[in-house]
Amino acid sequence: MAHEPDDVPMDAPKAGRGDAREEAGGGARRYGGASADERKAQRRERLIEAGFEVFGRDGYLKTTMRLVCAQARLSERYFYESFASTEELFATVHRREATKCWPIMQAHITACGSLNGVDMMRAAMRAFFAHIKEDPRRAQILLTDAVTAGMADPQKLGTRLSQFADLVRDRLMLRYPEMRQELVVDYVAGGIAGLIIQVGSVWVSRGFDTPVELVAEHVVYAWRGLYVWLEEGAAAKRAALAAATLHS
Repeated sequence: MAHEPDDVPMDAPKAGRGDAREEAGGGARRYGGASADERKAQRRERLIEAGFEVFGRDGYLKTTMRLVCAQARLSERYFYESFASTEELFATVHRREATKCWPIMQAHITACGSLNGVDMMRAAMRAFFAHIKEDPRRAQILLTDAVTAGMADPQKLGTRLSQFADLVRDRLMLRYPEMRQELVVDYVAGGIAGLIIQVGSVWVSRGFDTPVELVAEHVVYAWRGLYVWLEEGAAAKRAALAAATLHS
């Protein structure tokens, strides 16, 4: 089978003049109907897909640039065209896989047909853990290696955590406006995200030996506890306000 221009053996020579002309042309030169820029985007996508396979199969610590390039059928020089390191590639793969989870969880929240926060969290967690269990590569990347690679850091969770924080803020502030000052939403979102990763990691290490529904409950209990705290705090504030009004 003939290789495409990018599909070269790992011991292939470095780029020649033709490659330099292609790169210098800023995308003007075309191979197989694709410009240099289009082919660069295609190579990046192949590296991401290969990263998903290799990280998911071998784990973060055992994955090397050579393994990823071999999986992608690209020479090593093309790796550095898109990524500075395997750490950067892992962050990209992790971000893509985590982003895929969000609409799945949202769909199950809607389908549960309840406006109760605990019910919605239960639906979301069942959807998330079921999605993870379907493909062990997702479990390796999103859970097992999330801590190893530092992706459990709330600052690195970035947009995905802020989306969750926004959801928490909207739901809880609507129900407990009295607790606006006491409730630091970033703490809640970061704490729940960390709990999900830790519970899920233990579940994976045990070989998925616990039903999805029960695993989800080990995250939901914290959410239920949050509601108890908010309910008690809001009730105390309402009582204090009523007493102050009565004696005014």
